[in-house]
Amino acid sequence: MGYFINNALSEKPEDFNTYLNLCFEYYFKDLKLLNELEMLESVNVCMAHLPDLVIDYPKAKSYALDIIKKSLAFKIISPEDAENYNKHIANLDE
Repeated sequence: MGYFINNALSEKPEDFNTYLNLCFEYYFKDLKLLNELEMLESVNVCMAHLPDLVIDYPKAKSYALDIIKKSLAFKIISPEDAENYNKHIANLDE
């Protein structure tokens, strides 16, 4: 799932939102194909590849912020983790 989300960072905004909702709302929440730990690992995989993606995909950074918001809303990450992820994303400009 992490690579699926990761690949969605290269898509148009409407497609990205569709894929993100598919992952969180359908696969995770409705079908329960992944548990919280597996979903967290998926988010971590995506964030680990983010530094390379922001070079080629200008929207990847803002999409990553959306992933963090969605992860927080679905209680995949804690508010403290969300803050750390947001700092990581902000540091990609430096």
